[in-house]
Amino acid sequence: MDAVCTIKNTSDPLTGDSKVTKHEPLDNYSKVYIKLSQFWETMRALIFFPYELARFQEQAASHEVNLWEKDTNAPNEEYYMNFTKPFPVAAIKSAQAKYSVGFQTLLFSAVSSALERTLKDCQQLVTENVLADCSRPVIPHPEGLTNSFYFGHICAPLFSSSKEVRLLETERSFRAHRVSNISMGLYYVMEMAAVLPSRLPWMCYSYLFQFVHIIFTSFPYYSTGVLLNNVPVSDSFTFFASPHRSADFITLVTGTASQIRFGLSIRKNVISLPPRFVHIIGEYIEEEMEQLCTLKNGRIAPANTMTVLTADGYMDVTEFPNLFDKRVLQKRDRNGNPVFGKFCETITHFLGYPFFIKVKNFDLAKHIVAFDYYCRCRIAPVNAMTVLTVDGYMDLAEFQNLFDKRILQKRDRNGNPVFGKFCETITHFLGYPFFIKVKNFDLAKHIVDFDYHLEGIDCFDENHLKVYLSNLMNEPWVDGTSYWKVTLIHNYNDQAKTLIIMKWQHVLADGFAMRSVMDAVCSIENTLDPVIGGSNLTKHKSLDIKSMVSL
Repeated sequence: MDAVCTIKNTSDPLTGDSKVTKHEPLDNYSKVYIKLSQFWETMRALIFFPYELARFQEQAASHEVNLWEKDTNAPNEEYYMNFTKPFPVAAIKSAQAKYSVGFQTLLFSAVSSALERTLKDCQQLVTENVLADCSRPVIPHPEGLTNSFYFGHICAPLFSSSKEVRLLETERSFRAHRVSNISMGLYYVMEMAAVLPSRLPWMCYSYLFQFVHIIFTSFPYYSTGVLLNNVPVSDSFTFFASPHRSADFITLVTGTASQIRFGLSIRKNVISLPPRFVHIIGEYIEEEMEQLCTLKNGRIAPANTMTVLTADGYMDVTEFPNLFDKRVLQKRDRNGNPVFGKFCETITHFLGYPFFIKVKNFDLAKHIVAFDYYCRCRIAPVNAMTVLTVDGYMDLAEFQNLFDKRILQKRDRNGNPVFGKFCETITHFLGYPFFIKVKNFDLAKHIVDFDYHLEGIDCFDENHLKVYLSNLMNEPWVDGTSYWKVTLIHNYNDQAKTLIIMKWQHVLADGFAMRSVMDAVCSIENTLDPVIGGSNLTKHKSLDIKSMVSL
């Protein structure tokens, strides 16, 4: 109608209202020609869209900068994983005020700077910019177990001359980010149609053809202290296996009211990076956060040094510690003093000055460990996990009753289960997957205690946790059961603490929906509202996730 007619506002003969819109024939043939030409151009773009899209993808692929090489024949669902030390939220807020940037800006700048340093250490190519999708959940988010996101994109620096410039350019990227209000599938159609090569401004080429395969997600953290059945929750971190085949490196940031952590993972089929990549970049992220937030303590030195050796053969995890103990720790000088004694010492402070003191009960096994953390599941390769630390004892039966009451029995206005997928599994019919209810659903099979005797250990610390999480991610799902599991680990680090590890298949829900599950379990109504940009930007609603996903 708009193509062949002109729009005119006329008055309503009954009410006199002038807001009535009518279409009247055009009185000028030149206007008809212009509008029909515009109409034809639109139709032509739709008709030739598959061809133009293929041409665009070919040009993009020819200009794409690969930051690492992948083995296309290797499995795509195996990961190396790691997580960083916690960072106080108060220090991050102080850094936000100092630099006048947003929460996301600060975190992403630390990751991009650490990624740049790690790639240079690994002698890999470093590009100037990163083009990344920036997604957020549908607000208001559908209740229950869902995967509902809108998509947009940002362009942030990967290489920068200084920390201040990196923060400034990243902040501008977040301020200028666009978020679509249409469905994901239609979004990609519209986005690709809008950036066809013939219509693309020349200034966008430098950004568009420099991709980095990365997902960066920051979940909103809790605004107040969280209690799980009157027991405080002091820590939280998350990582998952990505359904995006091009997203090789994944960084997730989650936390509580007082602190946040980075969860890191990278696919094992990336062959040009060392297996310790996630551990190297994890240490760099810690350094960058220390510098940004000016956190000074004796646990992490402000200047760390790292050496990577490549052995052309297999080095056993027990053989190397024995070798290190014999040739390094036991080595003595002429006076009988340890030559490398500081390996068994730590730093303390007295009257404001740092001193070295011997570590009580020094354990070499905590310093030399085997890093072979990956996740693979033959049934459900895209898994996710969230770990909560509860400062107290959480009884298994008590938590099962709590989960049943607040999650499984929760109903919507129509009386339907809000989290019904927890009691369903996946079956296939005529080649298509469907959700069906699990026969004889047993909650006790999904919420279990960690068995110290079965694992053959007496103490469960952070090193055990990393190995256990990797094995848990690799553990296949059982046919006929729902794809989720909660494990309770008591006496973490020989303290009165309980770890609550929740593992689920991504087909059940995204991280945002699972966060709402934890909110319901903990009876939390609101979470803190992280700001994307600076302090003068409009805040998003409280349950908003900002993710950056590569094209």
